[in-house]
Amino acid sequence: MQAHASEDRLTGRWNGVGLIQNTAVSLPSLIDFEFKRNSEGKLVAIDLTKPKAGEFLVAVSGNTFSFTTEFPVSPQRKARAEVSGTLADDEQTIKISVGAYGLSGKIEDVRVATLSHNNAAAKAFMYPRVGDNGEPVLTYAYRKPIDQTNTFTTVTPEQAGLDRTKLEAMVNTILRQTAESKTESVLILRNGKLVMAEYFWGHGSDDAHQTWSVVKSISAIVAGIAWDQNKFNLDATFASYFPQYRATKWAKENLAISVRQVLSMASGAYIPSPITISTAADFIQAMLDQPLVHPPGMTYAYDNGLPSLAGQLVAKTTGKPFDQFAEQYLLQPLGIKKQRWTYFADGTPNGAGAFFITPLDFARIGQMMLDKGVWQGKRIVSEAWIKESTQQQTAKGDYPYGFYWHLNTESYEHFKGATAFMARGALGQTITVLPDENMVVVVTSTNAKYDAFLSDYIVPAIIR
Repeated sequence: MQAHASEDRLTGRWNGVGLIQNTAVSLPSLIDFEFKRNSEGKLVAIDLTKPKAGEFLVAVSGNTFSFTTEFPVSPQRKARAEVSGTLADDEQTIKISVGAYGLSGKIEDVRVATLSHNNAAAKAFMYPRVGDNGEPVLTYAYRKPIDQTNTFTTVTPEQAGLDRTKLEAMVNTILRQTAESKTESVLILRNGKLVMAEYFWGHGSDDAHQTWSVVKSISAIVAGIAWDQNKFNLDATFASYFPQYRATKWAKENLAISVRQVLSMASGAYIPSPITISTAADFIQAMLDQPLVHPPGMTYAYDNGLPSLAGQLVAKTTGKPFDQFAEQYLLQPLGIKKQRWTYFADGTPNGAGAFFITPLDFARIGQMMLDKGVWQGKRIVSEAWIKESTQQQTAKGDYPYGFYWHLNTESYEHFKGATAFMARGALGQTITVLPDENMVVVVTSTNAKYDAFLSDYIVPAIIR
């Protein structure tokens, strides 16, 4: 009976805003759990931010409790977290810690929060937008953005040659979203000026966002800077840069996989699971030991290991760790002062995902790409590299793909009405560059389909 009494004090819905510890960037997120008894009378927790994940058995001892959450993020991978907390003596608040396992197999993110019933701060993360009265905002009228970083001049849609009503219609669509499909930011630039910067679901301009695979495209830019420094040849055999791995399949079997093919997802090698490569004792060896399944250069196959392998090429040929090289030659020159890297088990920087910067930083990268490698009058990467990386590198008739940049073409349309090259990340992240329209579009999301925004609202907003 005592155990049941202790557990019953936890029942109900508890929420608050969690902050990831030990990081320079701001990463707030909603923590929202419901505790209840299941059909067998056992105390379980439901993560209301992922209600389809199911119920998790809770262990309780006095005022403290713990449980493990798990939910699929891909057919090959499940996300796990260890949750522990303490109920205050007055039973009004819970101090909670959520430790999420990363690809390294270790706990990488630890979020802490104070939860309560009907937490006021948490409410901003439960709706697309909440007004000063605490109620959801259901309508939107355009407002000129304010860039507190003074990175971009701001203009109205009319000044940028865009239809205000279509942009308003897009935001009003976002305001009707549910938690199943959340758009957290939309930024639009035209002619180098910021036309729109709207944030939703509790996120603000200072908050970093998970890039997911958008960082693949950033990794390609970093590789381009090393290429500009004559550190490697695009058509050289990739394994030739790693003589210490001469016992691996790529080297021992003289597999003719070039740097170009690694950068264009056309290596032809077997694709290992993300867990296999991220937890390997030696990431490079694990990648270079993959057998050939297609002739190199003939088949596009999306391989999450290749961008990090390209990052290790940068590190090997420049003598500087990939993350440090990226910060020195790309991020800092763009004015990106805070970022968060994650690492594989052997310390390899993840160049394919789990990188965090702000949406405005996404926009800096997109504008630099639009301006052919120049940022505020300073050359960051060569125009030759921009041309190489944003033209089709895959075989004719295959998926149009550059060097970790997706291409929107007449033969393959992600969205209608404009040609573009795009950094695309899982759950709805993008830097979309429309060169003919002199535009950059940034969207960060959780499960939102940003291509529809481009097809239905943003491209039609262009006054031609």
